[in-house]
Amino acid sequence: MTPGLPRPLDAMCSFKSKTAVVVGTALFSSSVSFWVTAKWQFRYALLMALAAALVVTWVLAHGMTSTLREMTGAVRRMSQGDDTGRVRAGVATPTARPSTWRSTRPSGWGDSSLTSSTSPRALRPRRGRPHTDADVPTTVSGTVSAMTEASTTPRPAGTNPTYALWRRLPQNAIGAAVFSLGMVARVPYFGTIVPSVKELSPGRCVVTAPKWFGVHNHIGTFHAIAACNLAECAMGMLMEATVPDGLRWLPKGMQSQYLAKATTGLRAVATLDGPIDPATIGSGADVVVAIAITDKAGLEVVHCEITCWVTPK
Repeated sequence: MTPGLPRPLDAMCSFKSKTAVVVGTALFSSSVSFWVTAKWQFRYALLMALAAALVVTWVLAHGMTSTLREMTGAVRRMSQGDDTGRVRAGVATPTARPSTWRSTRPSGWGDSSLTSSTSPRALRPRRGRPHTDADVPTTVSGTVSAMTEASTTPRPAGTNPTYALWRRLPQNAIGAAVFSLGMVARVPYFGTIVPSVKELSPGRCVVTAPKWFGVHNHIGTFHAIAACNLAECAMGMLMEATVPDGLRWLPKGMQSQYLAKATTGLRAVATLDGPIDPATIGSGADVVVAIAITDKAGLEVVHCEITCWVTPK
C-alpha cells in the first residue's frame, strides 16, 4: 500500500459494500469511456476503457485490505510481547472509539486497555498453562471450522469435477461468470466468442454469446464457424456434466445446418435424449448431442448434431 494516499472507502464498514462500489464505479467509468471514444477504432477505445477502469479501481480500492494486514502484524508483534502496535480500521464515530490495539503496559501478558471489538488478549495463552482451543473466541473458531469443513467436503461419488464445481458456485450471475471464466481459461479458443454458461445439468446446457466484431463475417452477421464454436462449447459442458467419472469422451464429428442469418447475439441449448449408462457403453459407443442455436427473437439460426465417442477410462 502506498503511504499518504487517501482511503476513500474507510467510512464504509462492510467489505461487500466496498467491493460493490469499486466494481460498479469501474463499470460505469469504462462505459463512459466507451461512450466518449465511440468514434475511435475499437481496440483503442477498449484500451482506454480498461485504463479508466484500472485507475478508478486503484484509487477506490486503496487501503481496503490494509486493516487486515495491520491486524496480522499487530497480532504477530503481540505474540512476541510487543503491545505497542496500532491498527487503523477506518473513520471513528463520536459514539465509538477508534479501533486501536495498544496496551497501557510496554510488555507482558497483563491487563491491557484494548478497544478492538474482539480483544487480542483472548487470543493469548494464559500464564501457567499451554494454549488450548478454549482460548480462541467462538467467532474465530466457528469461522475456521466452517472454512475447513467447506474445503474438505468431498464431492458426491460419480459426479464429474466440472459439474461439481458448477454446483459449488453461487447459482447467480456471479457464479456463472466465474465458471465461464474458468472454462475459457481451460479452453482458450472458446474465449473468441465470449461465452457465458447460463444453465448446466446432466443432459442439458445453455450457453450464450454476444455479437461483437470478433465474430462478424464479411456481411456483418454472426459467423457460421463462430456459431459452431458456440455449439461445441455447449456440447462440451453438457458432456462434462453428464459423463460419469468412470468414462471419458471425445468429439468425433459434427453436422451443421445454417438456417438463417444471425444478426444478434446467440443462445445455444445442448440436450441429450437420456442419461449415459456405463453398462451400455461397453468398450465404446457413440453419443449424439443436439444443439439448437437461436437469436434473441427465438428464431433458430443454426442447428448442430455433434457425435461423441464415449469409452471407459
